[in-house]
Amino acid sequence: MDFNDQTNNGVEYIPETETVVPPVNPAPQAAPAKPSAFADFLDKAKGKAKELAQDERVAKGVEKVKKVPKKIWLAVAIAVAVLIVGAITLSFITNTYKTPVKLYVKYMNAETHKNPYNDQLKLLNGLCDNEMKAMIKIMKKSDEYEDELEDEIEDWESQVESFKERYGDDYKFSFEVDDKEKLDKDDCKDYQDDLRDYAKSRYNSIKDEIDDYDSDDWSDMADSMGISRSDAKKYAKKMQDMYKEMRTAKVTAGYELDIIIKITGSELDEPEEQEHTIHVYKINGRWVSPELSSMAPFDILP
Repeated sequence: MDFNDQTNNGVEYIPETETVVPPVNPAPQAAPAKPSAFADFLDKAKGKAKELAQDERVAKGVEKVKKVPKKIWLAVAIAVAVLIVGAITLSFITNTYKTPVKLYVKYMNAETHKNPYNDQLKLLNGLCDNEMKAMIKIMKKSDEYEDELEDEIEDWESQVESFKERYGDDYKFSFEVDDKEKLDKDDCKDYQDDLRDYAKSRYNSIKDEIDDYDSDDWSDMADSMGISRSDAKKYAKKMQDMYKEMRTAKVTAGYELDIIIKITGSELDEPEEQEHTIHVYKINGRWVSPELSSMAPFDILP
């Protein structure tokens, strides 16, 4: 199985020139339940509640709850509120315009990647995460997956050795934002249109191809991927779902960043600095950089 159409082998650090990434009806609402059916459901629920109320174990449990001091319930409520606020705060802190660069630097600093595909997904900061994880899960069933994974791991090990020879065993990547320019609504709208057009093109291309598939075509696809025919259909469906989601993607903010990637190590007399101009966009609520996510397994960004 050749995953090269979906993956980028041979991950490298940011080149001196800007990386160019190749370009990549609401469901009907269920009819409301009829009043008679809903009323019947309520009657059954009330009857079940009465049965539970008569159950001695339930009754004892309720009495124990009643005896819990109100102060304890208040403390529990406050603790839950703190957890909720904390989760929201953490999401805000870990999903900013700098997040794509932080994820890239973290990836580059990792000496090993036990599963490069999963680690590369992190560069997309959760964008289309469910669909891509589902596709990788299907890929894992292929007889050739382990070989492909081993090749990816070896490629990264070679890259790490190159880093050590050039910078030293203690090499480290870091970054700073030298300058940032907020993109106006028109710029964000332009990228949103490009993204939607690309996703629509990819979606239609896949749809046009598989709509005409017969049993033999699916078998051929399954054989070429080294998976079952049913999994081949699931894979195609998940890929369609991914591009379907991006056809209506919303780009709500963006920046053009001048960043400096700094590399330190014992082999260097002074830190090596590389200047790059990249773009970051908030797509469906997630901050992503098309340039820095170019090594991700699936090309969902133009």
